[in-house]
Amino acid sequence: EEAFSQKKDNLILLKSNIEDSNEQDEVTSELLGSGEVSSVEFISSTKEVYDNLIGSLNIIVLLLIFVAGALAVIVLYNIINVNINERIKELATLRVLGFHNKEVDGYIFREIRIMVTMGIGIGLALGIMLHKYVILVIDTAELMVGRDIRGISYLYATVATLIFAELVRLIMIKKIKGIKMAESMKSVD
Repeated sequence: EEAFSQKKDNLILLKSNIEDSNEQDEVTSELLGSGEVSSVEFISSTKEVYDNLIGSLNIIVLLLIFVAGALAVIVLYNIINVNINERIKELATLRVLGFHNKEVDGYIFREIRIMVTMGIGIGLALGIMLHKYVILVIDTAELMVGRDIRGISYLYATVATLIFAELVRLIMIKKIKGIKMAESMKSVD
């Protein structure tokens, strides 16, 4: 207005209540054909595009959760397996001394519970920093993603980690029960 000493509208927002995509296409064609309008955009179509984008992001997040869970299972399985193999003589001795299966399991899995608890704490702290970084990288003027992490998300992450740890524990209990006491006691260090 200051440069050309005239006021010219370059954007008009109208409420049309047109929901049908065919009607929207007709109105768009008519307005663009008039020569007075350079572009037409319906909020419903924009919303649909963003809903599809968010839906795709949800699929990616679920895939990441699945892959992270699989990694957790593999890492815990290997740690417990090494722990059992290194202490097979001790475990056999406990069984010979009359310890019950639950007591022998507790001997091994007590350490694992401590490691899982520490992992949850460290993972949540690092997850907050990673979330902030990712949001800063993907945030644009066209699409702003929420920056807050709800408290329930921490609970979901903790419960998922505990479920994966319990899954590995259930798998490894069979290995502990399968320790042959006499053969383990004979093994050479």
